Amino acid sequence: MSVKKLTVCITVLFLLVNTKFSVKASDESDFVNKPSINSYNVTIKQDLLALMLAYPEYIEDIECDDNGMVYLLMKSGEKILYDDKKEKNYDEKLADPDLQDMMEQRYTLEAITELMDENFDPGRFRVYSLLSEVYGGSKEQIESNLKNANIGYRYYQFNGNNKAAENLEAVMKEIKSLSEQRKDIYSYVFPANGTYNYRYISGTNRLSPHSFGIAIDLKRDNRDYWKWTSREEGEKRLVSFPKEVVEIFEKHNFIWGGKWSHFDILHFEYRPEIILKARYFGDKYKNGEAWYNGAPIEEDIVKDYIEKINKAFESKKELTTNTNFNEDVANYINQIFKNRNKAILNRDLEGIESFYDTKTKYGVWAYEYEKKKVNYIHNWEQKQGVKFNDISSIVMIKKIKGNEEKYTVSLVCSTEYKYVYENLREVNKARIGTTHFMNIMKKDDKWVITKEWYKDPFADSLNLENLKGNSIKEFITSQSSRDFSDIGERRQNAVEYARRYCGAASEEKYGFKYNKEYRNYNPKGGDCANFASQVLFEGGKFSKNRAWNYNKGGATGAWLNSGKFKNYMIYNGRASLIAYGDYEKVYKAAYKLLPGDFVAYEKKGKVTHISVVTGADSKGYSLVTCHNTDRDNVPWDLGWNNKKIKFWLVRVNY
Repeated sequence: MSVKKLTVCITVLFLLVNTKFSVKASDESDFVNKPSINSYNVTIKQDLLALMLAYPEYIEDIECDDNGMVYLLMKSGEKILYDDKKEKNYDEKLADPDLQDMMEQRYTLEAITELMDENFDPGRFRVYSLLSEVYGGSKEQIESNLKNANIGYRYYQFNGNNKAAENLEAVMKEIKSLSEQRKDIYSYVFPANGTYNYRYISGTNRLSPHSFGIAIDLKRDNRDYWKWTSREEGEKRLVSFPKEVVEIFEKHNFIWGGKWSHFDILHFEYRPEIILKARYFGDKYKNGEAWYNGAPIEEDIVKDYIEKINKAFESKKELTTNTNFNEDVANYINQIFKNRNKAILNRDLEGIESFYDTKTKYGVWAYEYEKKKVNYIHNWEQKQGVKFNDISSIVMIKKIKGNEEKYTVSLVCSTEYKYVYENLREVNKARIGTTHFMNIMKKDDKWVITKEWYKDPFADSLNLENLKGNSIKEFITSQSSRDFSDIGERRQNAVEYARRYCGAASEEKYGFKYNKEYRNYNPKGGDCANFASQVLFEGGKFSKNRAWNYNKGGATGAWLNSGKFKNYMIYNGRASLIAYGDYEKVYKAAYKLLPGDFVAYEKKGKVTHISVVTGADSKGYSLVTCHNTDRDNVPWDLGWNNKKIKFWLVRVNY
């Protein structure tokens, strides 16, 4: 489920764009990791310098407004925003990037021998307002800028603006000379597959770079494109591709589609801003260095641009601050986690309220929601006959942006809940992983939360008091632990897979990650059924078929959709129904669930979630593991106690 700028809970440490690190928030441990980082104010200046050097005839100056927004001022009079300050997932960046999104991933100028990691596509995010300013804002304008570029054996149309056609001719002249010495080079390049072609990228409303006349596709091989072949075959093609050809293109400011996760090996694209950033600022910034270290500062034009950038920022507060100040912010955020966890245990609502700006509606809403969550958890304790005795969190920062007065933060939090049943000593552990977004602001020399958002695992559970708590509690506490030692190897392997790849909820030794061999469908609506299917296929060794299938090109509805997954498993004989109904109707039957079975959650007549059973606690109460709001060995109903929710308890036939 994609999230935008609204923001949440907490996070930790220093400011940096696109670096992950962790802070543990618990009573026992209190520390701050201090990685070497490219702080945001350094990165933005480096990006702006690369852009100005890449488009010197089109960019006039830089502007920073009073709201902290930074713009490129074009010679046409247009302004292009550097950073819209919105949190975006990969697909959202692809569809609507700003300049910061476009420049974020650093292209490598090193030769590569394997495909890039998932979603690492430097240069694939394109700001069309910039391309339109430079190369033409309509088909007619673009075509009026096209030149006939000599590529050695014929002419191809290429955009003459910004020296694009000139650089293509220089590239092809060098390659032609090299190919006369090495015939293998010629076979990879000629005949070229094309340059200018005004068209949209297949399946999107985004113009191809070929539409601007700034891309060339060389001789085609069926292993060249990620949609045409497997990653294995694509990597073989990548390794065989002449590195000399790539180096010549890069020397003249072309990026190579072979250095994308979504590989496009025959594709070269004229993107001087991406190449210049890689050339000048490829190494990570070191504290104490001038932000422009690496650029050719002996050149007058570079000195002029550095002066313009510094001047634009000198009257504004830096977008990041010194290390000591960062530590203050990090410690504050860490303290929020600790205090919230204590508040859940002790019901200290006044303590929680002090962290919010309750003079704003968003601050009030955020506090009120936390108060309801605290009440829910204590209601669940009473229903279950348990007592939570410890809650601790590990916080993994994703991004922080802001200035000395306010910050926007995104993070992932892995929280472990420990609970014991009444009159028992055995401690049960459950972990929940959540993605958080929050705004904090300094008010009267104190940091307060002004806005927060996170996908709360308890959101559907605020009316637990409607259940017949006493009778349920008596039944639950009368049960005994269950022995699963003889459940069989396929079920055991299914459980092992689920607990290893449950993302932010997994044990720290697993790195809080999903299995990278599978796409993450959370940005497209949810990943729970995809994960359950993985568990059954990878761990349970169920075979794929036409109805239930996943490959590099996509997946079937029964693999991805919660309702279709449930129906497929039951109606195709791979599973059978144990019980169906609301909590009071099925909670006794839930003791029949075995590790490797699953629970489907139905809201308003539609199955919206799937969890895999992975164990039972000290009273035999079934525990589940899942994606979306990531869970690891969590009581199967925790967070699902709305009276209107119905449960499908399903036995899988291993």
